[in-house]
Amino acid sequence: MKMKRRISLVRALYAASVCVLIALLALSSSLASYAATANVTVGSVSSANSDGYYAVTISVSDLSLKVKESIDIALSYNNLAFTIVKTEFSSSVKKYSSAGKSSDNPYHIKITAGTSTLKPSGKICTVYFEPIGLPAVGSYNIVTTATVSSGASVKVTSGSISVNCSHSYEMHSTVEPTCTSDGYTLERCTKCEGYRKTNKKDALGHDFKVKDTKAPDCTQNGYTVEECTRCSVHNIIEGEDALGHEFGLEDYKVIEPTCSKQGYTEYYCLRDGCDGVNRVDYTETTDHIGGEAVVTESTCQKHGNKQFYCIHCGILVKEERLELVPHDFEDTIVQPSCTSRGYTLRVCKVCDTVRRENPVEKLEHTYSSVTEREAGCVEEGRIKHICSCGDYYIESIPAVGHDYVKHSVIEPTHESDGLIKYVCSVCGGTYTETVKFDDGSSGSGDNSLDIESPGINSHLSGRATLILNVLLIITVFVAIGTVILLIKKTVSKLILDE
Repeated sequence: MKMKRRISLVRALYAASVCVLIALLALSSSLASYAATANVTVGSVSSANSDGYYAVTISVSDLSLKVKESIDIALSYNNLAFTIVKTEFSSSVKKYSSAGKSSDNPYHIKITAGTSTLKPSGKICTVYFEPIGLPAVGSYNIVTTATVSSGASVKVTSGSISVNCSHSYEMHSTVEPTCTSDGYTLERCTKCEGYRKTNKKDALGHDFKVKDTKAPDCTQNGYTVEECTRCSVHNIIEGEDALGHEFGLEDYKVIEPTCSKQGYTEYYCLRDGCDGVNRVDYTETTDHIGGEAVVTESTCQKHGNKQFYCIHCGILVKEERLELVPHDFEDTIVQPSCTSRGYTLRVCKVCDTVRRENPVEKLEHTYSSVTEREAGCVEEGRIKHICSCGDYYIESIPAVGHDYVKHSVIEPTHESDGLIKYVCSVCGGTYTETVKFDDGSSGSGDNSLDIESPGINSHLSGRATLILNVLLIITVFVAIGTVILLIKKTVSKLILDE
């Protein structure tokens, strides 16, 4: 018993130790989550220094590098080609720092703690670089990433920079002035490929000369057309106003009305070269006049018509409908059968219209008989009656019954019953009669017959076997239940005794 208690105590102490260890791990994880996040900040200048280089500064705060732990800071100059000139580290991290290649983009700076914890703070380095192929003015982002080898959290603030090109121009081309645009000399910067315009000359203006003159007519104003001698631009100068038509009573024409158009009188302009017309005195249209009929003959399916069109304008004036013509039928007599009625089939020779007339009733079936099976003693026979059209019906022949005759006799004795055997003269079926021995004590003297029908004994024997099988199964289940109950009582007694 003491040993069991000791084992229980050891198990309890072990479980308590595991719980304390889990709690300590959770506490350490919770405290670690409250540690300050390291910060990396990139600050930028907006103009070059005295040597013509641009610079960016990198500062850190809340950074603590353990022994052999490092931080990697990457600078990426988006949309900017550059060359790194130099990187100056502060004295506090100079011996722990290294820089990437001057052509790298991104450009990496790595600081690794030595044999003790390193806690740099403030500005840790300045990177000097020279832009390549800058436009006149541009604003560029310097994207920064920072990682610590231990995977600690680092917050990064990126910077941006604006750059300016100190242009060095050379002449590129000369553009002469035109009538509408100024002339100038185009110069291009050898550093950024920017352009500027110098030596501007004012536009010359057009030099117009008269090219054509048009006098006014009845409907259009007069004008003068000028053309520039240098650029072919045209200028139109308005002249005198239009004169208007001059209609006279001596030049006119009367247009008679029709069924589709009004009549009127036309007066023409008297000035030479003018085709102006003045229409007055309008008269109403006349009625349509129908011409000869255009006939479309009728058929047995579609009505024909007569159409009358105006002799002047061709419009339909009148239409008359014609009656249908009778069908031209060809008759065929279809005789009736025992499956379908007869009729007269009429088909039009013109339009193939079909009609069925004069119906005649169907004929009666004409059957021929075939004996499929003769009647037996106990089995019905069958006669099949078939029509030539395929229709049929079945007729049953009643069974004729057995014709038994006495076949053999065994007389009864004191020791055994007698037996009479009967045989059917048609099918050969048999049955027997038992004859009891009569010693005269039965009274009447008549022998009693015990007729046994074939199959009864075998039927009773099968039923008895089924009952016996059911009783046997019930007995087996009762026996099994009794054994189970005895086992249960025995086990319960053994448990109580202990």
